[in-house]
Amino acid sequence: MPKSVRAGEPDTLGRGDASPDGPLREQTRKTLRWEALRSILTRPALTAGQGSGLVLLVAIQHFGAGPQVKAALAGASFLGLLLAPAAVTIIARRGTRLNHALAIMLGGAAVALAVSGLSPTLGIFVGGVLVGIPLMQATVPLVTAIWEQNVPARSRGRMFGLIASAATAAGVLSGVAIARWLGTDVGRYRPVMVLLAAGVGLAALAALRIPGNPPARGGRNPLARLALLWQHPRFGTISLAWMLLGIGNLITVPLRTEMVASGDFGPAYAPALVLYLTVVIPQGAALVSALWWGPLFDRMDFLHLRLILNGLFVVSILSFFTPSLPLQIVGAVLFGVASGGGLVAWNLWVTKYAPPHRTADYMAVHTFLTGTRGLAAPFLAYALIATWPLQRVTHLGVGIIVLASVLLLVLVRRGDQGAVTPG
Repeated sequence: MPKSVRAGEPDTLGRGDASPDGPLREQTRKTLRWEALRSILTRPALTAGQGSGLVLLVAIQHFGAGPQVKAALAGASFLGLLLAPAAVTIIARRGTRLNHALAIMLGGAAVALAVSGLSPTLGIFVGGVLVGIPLMQATVPLVTAIWEQNVPARSRGRMFGLIASAATAAGVLSGVAIARWLGTDVGRYRPVMVLLAAGVGLAALAALRIPGNPPARGGRNPLARLALLWQHPRFGTISLAWMLLGIGNLITVPLRTEMVASGDFGPAYAPALVLYLTVVIPQGAALVSALWWGPLFDRMDFLHLRLILNGLFVVSILSFFTPSLPLQIVGAVLFGVASGGGLVAWNLWVTKYAPPHRTADYMAVHTFLTGTRGLAAPFLAYALIATWPLQRVTHLGVGIIVLASVLLLVLVRRGDQGAVTPG
């Protein structure tokens, strides 16, 4: 096995510097094997906890939760991203190996989700979700850093796309199984939550087998990494455009479930149909599309790829928020196609811009911004629909995505398509 890299030293693993037949190849194979298992085991729980998944459906149809509680649950995964810089700082200061930190955080998430599933009260259900899902999502910079350390850049997007598709398949199958189990009775959710927690616990064991060095040591203040936004202007501009895109898209995500499940904006569909529209169909489309978005990420200019994905999100929103079930299905499919590409781009784009040993730092900034917008967007969405018609809120989301695309087009016209140059 290759010699471990001390914290703070540049790590060239994954950059293609070693012989393809040497230790790097074995380390890459081991990484992909156990990372695939970890991703597959965690995806059902992440799918259930997403802004339009099982957790929000339970809050709406079983507990009759108020708008603030629903907004908090819809933003649970983004709370984890908001906390990611602090997690990276603590891990770096302690010199903890990335795989060990990953396993500890997933283990904690498994316990919290099990408590949530076993509780009969809304308060503990919400508390367990607001601990478990954020803990899972706070691991994102660690996973990206592991990919940068152990997987060659020339094939990173393709391999990530393959594993993302396998994980998405797990999300699709779990969504179908949950929909069939619930049928017309959403109150049968408790054993589902316990099984999801068990999967996350097994994922923690898989994470222990993934090779991972400690991240580079940074400053004591986790928010100090935000200085990268103005130190590297292209990184900052793309992050601003992504911030706008995220706000525009994410204010519509919980409203998808609200529209088809609550009965306030038309007929309330049965729980199974709600999950098919908000989970199964989008995840199925993402499963297929990630297979070709991955290779495109390796070959295509990133800004052009991001613009295509933005356009797909716009069309998906306009299609879904109609009173027509066939158009809602089309919107769900397009949302999934865009999400498949977004999954690859979101997880890997900083590897095209960050210096080799700063991947976790750049990703921590990216996840912090994602967490900020993702946590705010559901509260904004529920505040807006209290006074605005649903269609006006969705059109606002579309307009913000278009604004983000204009900002990216400015970068394209200026020729700012290369990697960030440090310093």
